[in-house]
Amino acid sequence: MKKLDLTIIVPWLSRSDWTGLILDSLIFEARLKKINYNIIIGDNIGIRKKAQSKGSFSFLYPKLKVVEKIIDLSHRNLLANRLVVVDSSFINMKALRYIAGDKRIISCFVNGGYFQKHDLDRQSLNNYSAELLKFENAHYSLMDKIFLPSKYALGSFLKEYPDLKKKCSHHYYYLPNHFFDEIDFSKKSGYIFASRNSFEKGVDVINKLIKSGLKVSSIINKKNSFFRKKLIKYKGVLVPSRADLFGFCALEAIIAGVIPVVPRGLSYEELVDLPRQFKVSSPISYKTDQEISQIIKLIDNLNETEYKKIVYSAKKSLIKKLNNKNHNFGSAMNKIFYEKK
Repeated sequence: MKKLDLTIIVPWLSRSDWTGLILDSLIFEARLKKINYNIIIGDNIGIRKKAQSKGSFSFLYPKLKVVEKIIDLSHRNLLANRLVVVDSSFINMKALRYIAGDKRIISCFVNGGYFQKHDLDRQSLNNYSAELLKFENAHYSLMDKIFLPSKYALGSFLKEYPDLKKKCSHHYYYLPNHFFDEIDFSKKSGYIFASRNSFEKGVDVINKLIKSGLKVSSIINKKNSFFRKKLIKYKGVLVPSRADLFGFCALEAIIAGVIPVVPRGLSYEELVDLPRQFKVSSPISYKTDQEISQIIKLIDNLNETEYKKIVYSAKKSLIKKLNNKNHNFGSAMNKIFYEKK
């Protein structure tokens, strides 16, 4: 067996979210650069043949499984000198660093965490903020390279953990820009919500819109290929998020030629180049549903030329940013594959 250059660790893999996209991108770049790799997956939702174990602590399953597999690979001398973690929130970093030792280089992708103002944990554990921030800081301090998906994400992270600045950089995730057949605006209809049913993603706003009589479709927990085929048929994607470091579904909407309705804030100010009147006020509030209703009227009244002009301009701007050589996905790969500690 050839010497391994990289071990990819994915505690929680889903083909319907960012973990699947990042894994595919890592594999593509590794093959392109002839990097020999192996993969550790804790819980693969996409191929699960039976229901996930239930109980109060079932969410710990992928963490525990990953540690078991890392120990096994280490015993068999199959743990590479460079490790990269996809979704570092679901890894026992203390155990990983202990097993890996001081010499191995550990990189990680961060796409959420307690450092976010509206992180899910902050909704239930807010009384422990100081303790949890210290814990998360210590967690990330054990890593050698930390990748955030936008300038906004990097700024949010360093606001809480300024001592980690030398380890951090922002790199936009890779998104394919050739996955759809163009559909005329006149053939599109309706609006869709494609995020998790959670407060941080604004499901309360969507529920208010539905109660007011607006029909909102939903595509959740589906493969990205399925999502994209459905996505292009809608006039707009509703994204009333309170916490987003990159915003996959909104960005995929732009690439697919669909207008995403997003906040004037978060990562969207940086990546979604739409006229101001098509964005809702930030932060999300009790008036957001009314703002979205007004934006929907604006979209419905667009003609073919106006609609195409808006989405083409946004797409051109987005692709330019995603391809920035200093901050694209390839530049993150170069750090993972080649940079020293």
